[in-house]
Amino acid sequence: MPVSRWIAGGIAALTATAAVATGIVVSTAGARDGGRAGAAGAAQALPTRPAAIPQGMPYEPVSAPRGRPALQQAAAAPGSYTVKIIGQYQSKNNWCVPTSSSISLRTLGIKVSQATLAKKMKTAGPGTTARQALPVLNAYAKPKHLAYRTGDDISTGTKLLTKVRYDAGVLHRATVLGVWADDLPWNTKQGFPNHTGHAIVVYGYNAGKKTITVWDPWKATGGKHTISAAKLSAVSQKGGMFVINPTL
Repeated sequence: MPVSRWIAGGIAALTATAAVATGIVVSTAGARDGGRAGAAGAAQALPTRPAAIPQGMPYEPVSAPRGRPALQQAAAAPGSYTVKIIGQYQSKNNWCVPTSSSISLRTLGIKVSQATLAKKMKTAGPGTTARQALPVLNAYAKPKHLAYRTGDDISTGTKLLTKVRYDAGVLHRATVLGVWADDLPWNTKQGFPNHTGHAIVVYGYNAGKKTITVWDPWKATGGKHTISAAKLSAVSQKGGMFVINPTL
Protein backbone atom coordinates (compact mmCIF):
# COMPACT_ATOMS: atom_id res chain seq x y z
CA MET A 1 0.00 0.00 0.00
CA PRO A 2 1.39 3.44 -0.86
CA VAL A 3 2.16 5.64 2.10
CA SER A 4 0.27 8.59 0.73
CA ARG A 5 -3.33 9.52 -0.04
CA TRP A 6 -6.26 7.90 -1.79
CA ILE A 7 -8.39 9.08 -4.63
CA ALA A 8 -12.07 8.71 -5.02
CA GLY A 9 -13.06 5.67 -6.92
CA GLY A 10 -10.15 3.79 -5.62
CA ILE A 11 -7.56 6.34 -6.56
CA ALA A 12 -4.97 7.50 -4.12
CA ALA A 13 -2.46 10.27 -4.18
CA LEU A 14 1.25 9.62 -4.37
CA THR A 15 1.96 12.96 -5.97
CA ALA A 16 0.16 16.21 -6.56
CA THR A 17 -0.46 15.43 -10.19
CA ALA A 18 -2.94 12.90 -11.50
CA ALA A 19 -5.90 11.00 -10.16
CA VAL A 20 -7.85 7.94 -11.23
CA ALA A 21 -10.72 5.89 -9.89
CA THR A 22 -11.67 2.26 -10.15
CA GLY A 23 -13.97 1.41 -7.37
CA ILE A 24 -14.67 2.61 -3.90
CA VAL A 25 -11.82 2.60 -1.43
CA VAL A 26 -11.10 3.99 1.99
CA SER A 27 -8.01 5.96 2.88
CA THR A 28 -6.53 6.35 6.30
CA ALA A 29 -3.32 8.01 5.17
CA GLY A 30 -3.44 11.71 4.43
CA ALA A 31 -5.96 14.46 3.88
CA ARG A 32 -7.95 15.39 0.82
CA ASP A 33 -8.60 19.06 1.43
CA GLY A 34 -7.33 21.86 -0.71
CA GLY A 35 -6.39 19.48 -3.47
CA ARG A 36 -3.65 17.95 -1.32
CA ALA A 37 -5.11 14.52 -1.88
CA GLY A 38 -3.35 13.74 -5.08
CA ALA A 39 -3.84 11.42 -7.93
CA ALA A 40 -1.89 8.38 -6.92
CA GLY A 41 -2.51 5.75 -4.32
CA ALA A 42 -3.80 2.32 -3.47
CA ALA A 43 -6.89 0.69 -2.08
CA GLN A 44 -7.00 -0.91 1.29
CA ALA A 45 -9.12 -3.37 3.23
CA LEU A 46 -12.80 -2.49 3.30
CA PRO A 47 -14.57 -1.52 6.48
CA THR A 48 -17.31 -3.70 7.82
CA ARG A 49 -19.88 -0.94 7.49
CA PRO A 50 -21.64 -0.29 5.20
CA ALA A 51 -21.70 -3.88 4.08
CA ALA A 52 -21.45 -3.36 0.34
CA ILE A 53 -18.70 -0.79 -0.18
CA PRO A 54 -16.86 -1.57 -3.39
CA GLN A 55 -13.10 -1.51 -3.33
CA GLY A 56 -11.20 0.92 -5.45
CA MET A 57 -7.92 1.28 -7.21
CA PRO A 58 -4.64 2.83 -6.23
CA TYR A 59 -3.43 5.61 -8.43
CA GLU A 60 0.10 6.16 -9.61
CA PRO A 61 1.06 8.99 -11.97
CA VAL A 62 1.73 7.89 -15.51
CA SER A 63 2.90 9.97 -18.41
CA ALA A 64 0.48 9.85 -21.33
CA PRO A 65 0.80 11.49 -24.75
CA ARG A 66 0.01 15.17 -24.30
CA GLY A 67 -1.96 15.44 -27.51
CA ARG A 68 -2.40 18.72 -29.36
CA PRO A 69 -3.40 21.48 -26.93
CA ALA A 70 -3.83 23.94 -29.78
CA LEU A 71 -6.85 21.98 -30.92
CA GLN A 72 -8.40 22.34 -27.52
CA GLN A 73 -7.90 26.08 -27.56
CA ALA A 74 -9.18 26.53 -31.10
CA ALA A 75 -12.23 24.28 -31.08
CA ALA A 76 -15.50 25.91 -30.08
CA ALA A 77 -17.63 23.69 -27.89
CA PRO A 78 -21.44 24.05 -28.03
CA GLY A 79 -23.28 25.48 -25.06
CA SER A 80 -24.49 22.03 -24.07
CA TYR A 81 -23.91 18.50 -25.23
CA THR A 82 -24.53 14.95 -24.06
CA VAL A 83 -22.54 12.03 -25.44
CA LYS A 84 -24.58 8.92 -26.11
CA ILE A 85 -23.36 6.19 -23.78
CA ILE A 86 -24.37 2.66 -22.89
CA GLY A 87 -24.39 2.64 -19.11
CA GLN A 88 -23.03 -0.26 -17.12
CA TYR A 89 -22.85 -1.16 -13.45
CA GLN A 90 -19.69 -2.65 -12.07
CA SER A 91 -19.88 -6.42 -11.72
CA LYS A 92 -17.42 -6.51 -8.82
CA ASN A 93 -16.70 -4.16 -5.96
CA ASN A 94 -13.26 -3.21 -7.23
CA TRP A 95 -14.20 -2.79 -10.89
CA CYS A 96 -15.32 0.84 -11.05
CA VAL A 97 -12.28 1.84 -13.12
CA PRO A 98 -12.60 -1.05 -15.61
CA THR A 99 -16.34 -0.39 -15.84
CA SER A 100 -16.01 3.36 -16.32
CA SER A 101 -13.22 2.71 -18.82
CA SER A 102 -15.43 0.29 -20.75
CA ILE A 103 -18.15 2.94 -21.02
CA SER A 104 -15.63 5.56 -22.12
CA LEU A 105 -13.97 3.36 -24.74
CA ARG A 106 -17.37 2.55 -26.23
CA THR A 107 -17.68 6.25 -27.13
CA LEU A 108 -14.41 5.88 -29.05
CA GLY A 109 -16.05 3.10 -31.06
CA ILE A 110 -14.25 0.41 -29.06
CA LYS A 111 -16.31 -2.36 -27.50
CA VAL A 112 -14.46 -4.11 -24.69
CA SER A 113 -15.98 -5.59 -21.53
CA GLN A 114 -15.23 -4.51 -18.00
CA ALA A 115 -14.07 -8.08 -17.32
CA THR A 116 -11.52 -7.90 -20.13
CA LEU A 117 -10.29 -4.53 -18.94
CA ALA A 118 -10.05 -5.73 -15.34
CA LYS A 119 -7.90 -8.62 -16.55
CA LYS A 120 -5.66 -6.45 -18.74
CA MET A 121 -5.36 -3.82 -16.02
CA LYS A 122 -4.54 -6.60 -13.55
CA THR A 123 -7.24 -5.39 -11.20
CA ALA A 124 -6.76 -7.21 -7.92
CA GLY A 125 -8.32 -7.06 -4.45
CA PRO A 126 -6.98 -3.57 -3.76
CA GLY A 127 -8.09 -2.31 -7.18
CA THR A 128 -6.21 -0.93 -10.19
CA THR A 129 -3.43 1.61 -10.32
CA ALA A 130 -3.34 4.33 -12.95
CA ARG A 131 0.02 2.96 -13.90
CA GLN A 132 -1.90 -0.17 -14.88
CA ALA A 133 -5.00 1.53 -16.32
CA LEU A 134 -3.60 4.24 -18.57
CA PRO A 135 -1.39 2.00 -20.74
CA VAL A 136 -4.36 -0.30 -21.36
CA LEU A 137 -6.65 2.59 -22.25
CA ASN A 138 -4.06 4.17 -24.52
CA ALA A 139 -3.36 0.89 -26.30
CA TYR A 140 -7.04 0.87 -27.32
CA ALA A 141 -7.15 4.62 -28.06
CA LYS A 142 -3.96 4.83 -30.12
CA PRO A 143 -5.44 3.49 -33.39
CA LYS A 144 -8.11 6.18 -33.04
CA HIS A 145 -5.36 8.82 -32.78
CA LEU A 146 -6.49 9.66 -29.27
CA ALA A 147 -4.82 9.44 -25.87
CA TYR A 148 -5.88 9.58 -22.24
CA ARG A 149 -3.90 11.49 -19.64
CA THR A 150 -4.34 12.49 -16.00
CA GLY A 151 -3.01 15.38 -13.94
CA ASP A 152 -4.86 18.31 -15.52
CA ASP A 153 -5.99 21.07 -13.18
CA ILE A 154 -9.69 20.58 -12.34
CA SER A 155 -9.56 22.42 -9.02
CA THR A 156 -12.50 24.71 -9.85
CA GLY A 157 -15.84 24.19 -11.51
CA THR A 158 -14.81 26.41 -14.39
CA LYS A 159 -11.62 24.46 -15.04
CA LEU A 160 -13.40 21.12 -14.85
CA LEU A 161 -16.22 22.30 -17.10
CA THR A 162 -13.68 23.48 -19.68
CA LYS A 163 -12.17 19.98 -19.84
CA VAL A 164 -15.58 18.33 -20.05
CA ARG A 165 -16.73 20.73 -22.78
CA TYR A 166 -13.77 19.74 -24.89
CA ASP A 167 -13.98 15.97 -24.41
CA ALA A 168 -17.76 15.78 -24.60
CA GLY A 169 -18.68 18.82 -26.69
CA VAL A 170 -15.82 18.84 -29.22
CA LEU A 171 -14.54 15.26 -29.33
CA HIS A 172 -17.92 13.72 -28.44
CA ARG A 173 -16.25 11.29 -26.03
CA ALA A 174 -17.09 10.29 -22.48
CA THR A 175 -14.27 9.83 -20.01
CA VAL A 176 -13.37 8.71 -16.49
CA LEU A 177 -13.23 10.87 -13.37
CA GLY A 178 -11.93 10.01 -9.91
CA VAL A 179 -14.14 11.31 -7.09
CA TRP A 180 -14.72 10.93 -3.36
CA ALA A 181 -17.75 8.66 -3.18
CA ASP A 182 -18.64 9.70 0.35
CA ASP A 183 -19.01 13.34 -0.79
CA LEU A 184 -21.24 12.67 -3.80
CA PRO A 185 -24.71 14.13 -3.12
CA TRP A 186 -26.46 10.85 -3.94
CA ASN A 187 -24.39 8.99 -1.33
CA THR A 188 -25.16 11.14 1.70
CA LYS A 189 -27.13 8.35 3.36
CA GLN A 190 -24.79 5.50 2.44
CA GLY A 191 -22.52 5.85 5.44
CA PHE A 192 -19.30 5.66 3.44
CA PRO A 193 -16.20 6.44 5.50
CA ASN A 194 -14.07 9.45 4.65
CA HIS A 195 -11.67 9.05 1.73
CA THR A 196 -13.83 6.55 -0.07
CA GLY A 197 -12.50 6.56 -3.61
CA HIS A 198 -14.56 5.95 -6.69
CA ALA A 199 -14.51 6.28 -10.50
CA ILE A 200 -17.42 7.63 -12.52
CA VAL A 201 -18.01 8.66 -16.14
CA VAL A 202 -18.47 12.27 -17.30
CA TYR A 203 -20.37 12.51 -20.56
CA GLY A 204 -22.39 15.70 -20.78
CA TYR A 205 -22.70 19.31 -19.67
CA ASN A 206 -24.74 22.50 -19.84
CA ALA A 207 -22.45 25.52 -19.84
CA GLY A 208 -25.28 27.97 -19.20
CA LYS A 209 -26.46 26.10 -16.12
CA LYS A 210 -22.87 25.14 -15.20
CA THR A 211 -23.82 21.51 -14.74
CA ILE A 212 -22.18 18.22 -15.69
CA THR A 213 -23.87 14.90 -16.44
CA VAL A 214 -22.24 11.78 -15.03
CA TRP A 215 -22.79 8.04 -14.88
CA ASP A 216 -21.98 6.32 -11.59
CA PRO A 217 -21.30 2.57 -12.04
CA TRP A 218 -22.01 1.77 -8.37
CA LYS A 219 -25.46 0.23 -8.68
CA ALA A 220 -26.86 1.00 -5.24
CA THR A 221 -26.95 4.76 -5.83
CA GLY A 222 -25.52 5.09 -9.31
CA GLY A 223 -26.75 5.59 -12.82
CA LYS A 224 -27.27 9.01 -14.39
CA HIS A 225 -26.85 12.11 -12.25
CA THR A 226 -26.58 15.82 -13.02
CA ILE A 227 -24.39 17.86 -10.67
CA SER A 228 -23.06 21.40 -10.65
CA ALA A 229 -19.56 21.75 -12.06
CA ALA A 230 -18.45 23.48 -8.85
CA LYS A 231 -19.73 20.65 -6.68
CA LEU A 232 -18.23 17.96 -8.89
CA SER A 233 -14.88 19.72 -8.85
CA ALA A 234 -15.05 19.89 -5.06
CA VAL A 235 -15.60 16.13 -4.73
CA SER A 236 -13.10 15.16 -7.44
CA GLN A 237 -9.65 13.76 -6.89
CA LYS A 238 -6.86 16.20 -7.65
CA GLY A 239 -5.96 15.80 -11.33
CA GLY A 240 -8.38 12.88 -11.44
CA MET A 241 -9.94 13.39 -14.85
CA PHE A 242 -8.78 11.12 -17.67
CA VAL A 243 -8.59 13.90 -20.23
CA ILE A 244 -8.80 12.73 -23.83
CA ASN A 245 -6.90 14.53 -26.58
CA PRO A 246 -6.01 13.88 -30.21
CA THR A 247 -2.43 12.73 -30.73
CA LEU A 248 0.02 14.01 -33.29
